[in-house]
Amino acid sequence: MTGHSLDGVTLILAIPGVSAVLLGLLPGYRISARINMLAAFLTFLSALSLFVDKPAPGARLRNCGGPWRVYAERVAQLSGDSATFDWSPHVGRAGLVFVDGSHAYDYVRKDSETAMRLVRPGGVVLWHDYGVWPGVNQALEEIDARLGLGLVHIAGTSLVFWRAAEGADS
Repeated sequence: MTGHSLDGVTLILAIPGVSAVLLGLLPGYRISARINMLAAFLTFLSALSLFVDKPAPGARLRNCGGPWRVYAERVAQLSGDSATFDWSPHVGRAGLVFVDGSHAYDYVRKDSETAMRLVRPGGVVLWHDYGVWPGVNQALEEIDARLGLGLVHIAGTSLVFWRAAEGADS
């Protein structure tokens, strides 16, 4: 895996399309929003503390205010275990998949496989918590070595980036 100094917001703004899937922190969310607001939202997510104390899944999103409210209302939460959830209606459709789920090695591998199926040609997968959790590190490094994806660790962050080839199955 290589480390590059990429600006995360610039990276997100370069993503074509408006459909995104987030695996994990906001499990199963599918967001349709203008790309610039999606970039701001992901910047917000990456700034959250390591351990998030939330009373109920999606509570922070449902209770957010200010400029986020209009976009939060467009999010549909789908609850379930990401390892067993039926993702078939979403395969190959997401311009962005943000993976921030369990940090256990087996889950990271499974969520990564799912993310690569969900992303459309030319779409992007971002993983959170690289360099923070051993299970995330091991799984992503093994996947990159095995598949030769060219995963990129965004310097100064815990994010890893991958863009699916244009016009190819992911």
